[in-house]
Amino acid sequence: MPSSSSSTVWRFLEQSAENTIASGNPQTWRVTGGAITQSTSSIPDNELRSDRGKGDSTLVSGSVAGSINVNWSHGTHEELLSALLAADPTPVAAGGTKTVADMTFNTTTHIIGSAAANLPVLAKGQYFGISGAASALNNGIYRASLTTAPTTTEIVVETVVKDVAADAIAEECVISSTRYLQGNDTPRFFTIERELADVSKFHTFKDIYVTSLNLSYSPSERVSASFGFMGAEPEVHGNVSLFPGIATAVAATTSTTFNTVVGTHVILDGSDLGEGCLSSLTLDLNAGARERRCLGAGLAPSSIAFDSHSCTASGSIFFGTDATSTLYNKMLTDLPVNFSMCVTDADGNGFAISIPRAKLTSASIDGGSAGSDVLMAFSFETSTDPTLGSMVAFDVIGAL
Repeated sequence: MPSSSSSTVWRFLEQSAENTIASGNPQTWRVTGGAITQSTSSIPDNELRSDRGKGDSTLVSGSVAGSINVNWSHGTHEELLSALLAADPTPVAAGGTKTVADMTFNTTTHIIGSAAANLPVLAKGQYFGISGAASALNNGIYRASLTTAPTTTEIVVETVVKDVAADAIAEECVISSTRYLQGNDTPRFFTIERELADVSKFHTFKDIYVTSLNLSYSPSERVSASFGFMGAEPEVHGNVSLFPGIATAVAATTSTTFNTVVGTHVILDGSDLGEGCLSSLTLDLNAGARERRCLGAGLAPSSIAFDSHSCTASGSIFFGTDATSTLYNKMLTDLPVNFSMCVTDADGNGFAISIPRAKLTSASIDGGSAGSDVLMAFSFETSTDPTLGSMVAFDVIGAL
């Protein structure tokens, strides 16, 4: 019998047309659990019978849905994130990195500059990485200022630039950042295949849409995520993969997973949280997918429709600082808040979430008990920021 802990391999690849297995080399997927399943429903025969028996039931519908759980890692899940957001990402340059030959750093003004205007144009609040600096203290992850419009000649950053000199000699550095925003592109769909290696079976699902993402941040844990899917009927195909390019499948990435132990940066309403630190956070992004069914179209849905995106978050924060009091008061006065958080991995890559406009839907302060901290539990719902044109932004720092 197959054992999921020792033999399951998941692969995926975007399709170019509906009802057609994706061609090309599928990406091997690093997962921690979950499943995509076929479900069916039948209707009973309710005729009145003299023998007090029942007639056969009739199969009337089928659907495919489920979720796959992962630990978030660099270079692994970005394609699915882009499909969920219905928009292509915006990298600083091809591959997500740009080499700038004449970067300077100013500790007094917190300005990163380029006299030859070689810097990429970054959005306010966008996270980006710097690597390759001759002065190694300048390497790291930064965030463009919320108050100064960045240009190709200078970027004002909120993080203190670490170079000792006020205006260091120009040096060659690499800037990395790829921004993912919510959009309204044509929905993308995938072929997803599960291999049960110890029984030589392949379970293949085609016309699968990414419908949701749940991201979870907890103290001293890896950043975990769950992708939701919806689609058409699966196929089971013995001991042969339906992927034409299975022989040259792309190997799973080897990036270390993100965690919340070190290198986590949290900003609430433009201010570093400091001692009023975040205790936990869960983000839910939903594409508003639903099935459409037509008469005579068979068991599977005729198509998948998409309504508005929605983005909500919940968490808890240690209460007591001015920032936490302001957060609570904004719920009472119906004022928006903004929030951002960035985590890093052992290789120097980063993954950041920015929510420029949200309103609290609930907040409660735990009175606590002996030997416990006072925490404020909160939840909020995002709305489209008129400047950004999106409800949420994801910044991926590192080469892709």
